Amino acid sequence: MVRIVWGKVVKNSSRMWPSFASNGFGNLAPPFFMLFVSVLLARELGVDGRGEVGAAVAPYLLATSIAAFGVPDAVTYFVARHGGVTRQLARFATAIMAGGGAAVAVAFFCLRGVLSGGLPSVATGMAWASLAIVPVLFVGLVRGVAAGLGLWRLVATEKFVGAASRLIAILILQLMNELNSVNAAIAIAFGPAVGLVVYLGLPYSSSVCDIGPRHRYSVYGKYSMKIWIGSIAGILLMRIDQVLIVPLSDVFELGLYIVAVNVGEVILVVSNTVREVIFSADAQKSDDKRLARAARLTALASGILVLLISVSAPIWFPTVFGEEFRDATPLAVVMLIAVLLGVPGSIAGAGLSARGKPELRSIALVIACVLNVALLLVLVPPWGAWGAVLATLLGNLLSSNLNVVFMKRNFGHRFRDYYGIRYTDFSALNLRAISAREVSSER
Repeated sequence: MVRIVWGKVVKNSSRMWPSFASNGFGNLAPPFFMLFVSVLLARELGVDGRGEVGAAVAPYLLATSIAAFGVPDAVTYFVARHGGVTRQLARFATAIMAGGGAAVAVAFFCLRGVLSGGLPSVATGMAWASLAIVPVLFVGLVRGVAAGLGLWRLVATEKFVGAASRLIAILILQLMNELNSVNAAIAIAFGPAVGLVVYLGLPYSSSVCDIGPRHRYSVYGKYSMKIWIGSIAGILLMRIDQVLIVPLSDVFELGLYIVAVNVGEVILVVSNTVREVIFSADAQKSDDKRLARAARLTALASGILVLLISVSAPIWFPTVFGEEFRDATPLAVVMLIAVLLGVPGSIAGAGLSARGKPELRSIALVIACVLNVALLLVLVPPWGAWGAVLATLLGNLLSSNLNVVFMKRNFGHRFRDYYGIRYTDFSALNLRAISAREVSSER
């Protein structure tokens, strides 16, 4: 954790675990509220209607990753490294977000006819969702600043507000009898932009300064591009299936798959929470033992959640989502396993980016993405949603292990450091003991 003093960031390792807690709360909000949104949409719109919403929103989710150009993560990296935001970095990031975001939004708006599969409601939803791209990008940009400064409570509040806005909008539409696939897509797309109001409290006078080394714009650009390639591959690995299922199969299969994905993403709360905090902390000061231990404990916590959800899913799944979605129950279980397999490599990838090697994480994601797309083209036409789930599982497994391999080759880590559990790991769950050891090591 860090605190701001006269525009600088002062490291405070003893507050690492409160950072995990705050960021965990923020990361829990989007899948938690989205699960309620998914239930409402499933019951109100049915499988086909839910599929239309997913088809309309999928290009928007892809576009926000493409248009970010890796800038938010680059901002987090340089802010954490140098203790603040230089005006140079602020100008660079703002220009990329505004110009690049607008260009990508226009491109996806023009492609809506092709991506909609000929469905007018899907095309209309895509058109409206494209208007949310630039505002959502600026939310991510300011979030990157807050993360680099260690303001995890502020980040958590923003994520909560943005996620809750989606659910509130859907509930209002339902009460007004105006809930349809187009309006639902608009609510989902614009919801996160509401979180921008939270950052009005960000201490800009402290965070924007001229401390730290002055870099050429090319330095920011190179790091951003290295991480951007991986970001695109990562979002393709997670979202391209939702774009391709309709052209390769139909909206019914997409409806089943979307629900399975919503359940599977609950597990991402744990890994994303640790990954984001570790990225910022490791950029400040590398710690091999902390990184590997974080990967093991994150996998353990995720595994427990996967077990609990998988065992109980046959009981609550049809009741919550409706009998139409009963066939999605085994899909959700396999999706949970797919997410779990990617946990160790997710933490290892954060370590690569934090240590100035984001291109290696990007290579792992690109290779996995190519495999994923190839499998989608082969498996989805005959198997529908099942083909997409299996493609995701194999893609996650490959990208995760490649990140660990790169950590081994470049930083001497052992492969087994990221897997299994150690007796000493359980002592790390004692927060006071961890804080005391980290403070002692700093001295």
